[in-house]
Formats: sequence, C-alpha cells, structure tokens
Amino acid sequence: MLHERTRLAVTSVGVAFAVFLMIFQSSLLIGFLKAAAKIIDSTDSDLWIAPRGVVCFDFSASLDGRFRDIAEGIPGVETVNRISVNFVGYQMPDGQHRIVVMIGADPNVGSLFPLPYLPHSRGALEPEAILVDETNTQELEVSAIPSEVEVSGLRAHISGVVRGFSSFLGSPYIFASYEDAARYSRIGEKRVAYLTVRIAKGYDVGTVKSMLASELPESPVVLVEVPVAPAQPVTPVSPEVVVLVVSAEPVVAEDSEPEVVETAPLLPPLPVSPEVALGLAEASPVVVFPVSPLAPEVAEVEVVQVPE
Repeated sequence: MLHERTRLAVTSVGVAFAVFLMIFQSSLLIGFLKAAAKIIDSTDSDLWIAPRGVVCFDFSASLDGRFRDIAEGIPGVETVNRISVNFVGYQMPDGQHRIVVMIGADPNVGSLFPLPYLPHSRGALEPEAILVDETNTQELEVSAIPSEVEVSGLRAHISGVVRGFSSFLGSPYIFASYEDAARYSRIGEKRVAYLTVRIAKGYDVGTVKSMLASELPESPVVLVEVPVAPAQPVTPVSPEVVVLVVSAEPVVAEDSEPEVVETAPLLPPLPVSPEVALGLAEASPVVVFPVSPLAPEVAEVEVVQVPE
C-alpha cells in the first residue's frame, strides 16, 4: 500500500472515522445509562420494592401503601421510604402547558436525593415547593427563584434548582415532597410507585430479601437489590498540596543514650593484578608517603584579632 498512497489515505480516513463513531456511540450509551440510574444511585437504599413488569423508572405503576407496613415489620429492616412518579400538567407563567414528571419522596430516602428542604434543615420539607434541574429552567420559563407556577391546577412555587438530574426521555423532572407529589398527581398517599428499603447494620441483605419475598405477595411486586458501588481510586495529591513538616530537633528517648559507632573511612579498592587474583603471586605491601606541609608562602591564613 505504500506504492498506492491515495488508497492508503482513503483507508486510513475510513478506519479513523469508524473508530470515532464507535467511541461516540459508546459515550452516548454510557451517558444514557448514567442518566437513567442517577435517581436510583442518589438513594441510600439496599433494596427496591417495585411493581412487577416495570422496566423504566419514569413509566411506573402503583403499589398498595400497606406494603410499606409489611416491610417495616421484617427483622433487619431499618427504614422504608416511599417514592412517587407520575406525569402531571405544568402551567408556565405565560399560560402555556407542559407535561412533566413529578417525583416525590420521603425526607430520609437519601442524602443526595433532590428534595425541597427548608433552609438549614435536612429533615423538614418546604410545603408546596418544587425543584427543577438547571437544564430545564429555560424550557420551563424559570426566570427567578422563587417563582409561582401551577401544577395540575394547584398552586406551587419553585424554591430551587438542582444539577445533574435531567431527563433524557423528553419530559422534564420536577421534585417535591411525597405528600405534595401525591396531591399534585391526584393518586392519594395510599398508593406508591416504589419503596426503598434500608437494611440495618449486622443483617445480611440476601437474608432480609428472602424474608421480604416470603411476606409480600408474589404477583404484584418484585424485589430489586441495589448493587454496591465499587470503591473509587484514590486521587493522587498534586505537589502543590503536599506540605513537608521538618522537625529541627531529633526525637530521642528520655532514658536512652546515643550509641556511637566508629566506622572506617570508605576507600576505593586497590587494583589487583591478574597474577595476584589467580594466586600465582603475592601482593606487594602498599607504601604510604607522608604529605609534606604547605610552605608559609602558599598557605594563606587570615588572622582575626578578638577584642579582650
């Protein structure tokens, strides 16, 4: 192919373009998977109780609220939190309507789960408050925080903006408390979309999952175990961050005395002739000649008189 440079150039460009398409499509797939699992990863849960047959978080069915009471009675279950997912109508300030996905949850569902908490509080939620993702502010005409809107014909206000929780299905996400989400979606608080289960310390997740499966009805629900995220590699510290602390005084034990070790000066080995190395001759003694002192004219001595 070196003799046909035109064909070589065309082939190289084609292979490079194919590799680019593979990398581009792989990055899109990884981005979609991360976006689809973002809400699930933000919960502090070990198990999910979901309706059987649901294949996507956005398109969920409803469960009976009594399943929460059953799950809370299982030994080893620490907390059970509710999550609501429904499509609702959203009226923008200019009067236009848009279909959005209303997501509501209990306060203890997860520390990273976006919920409208009251200022300086991680346990109390603000009533009639919703959160939107920063990528949807222009689409939902959010020009100021807070701003008054209508959801399913009921009054609400946008209290904050979150980052990293955009939807790739087209309908924007809005987040509220579970009670407000149940009210806006008009399904009531007795129906839930998902239940997240947190296992207490000292209990095996598989054992608790088996006990839940034996207590919950088999047909309407399915138990999904949340995989544990792999440990992240430690980020190397840059040289600007590393600070060396040097002590000026050596640390010596109080009752110990320093040990003085006399060592001979390190001198280079003398060259050995082949006859001596083979044992055919004896090594001659080394004669050391004394070093004569320098003459007064050569040695320059600076005399400093110290005052009495």
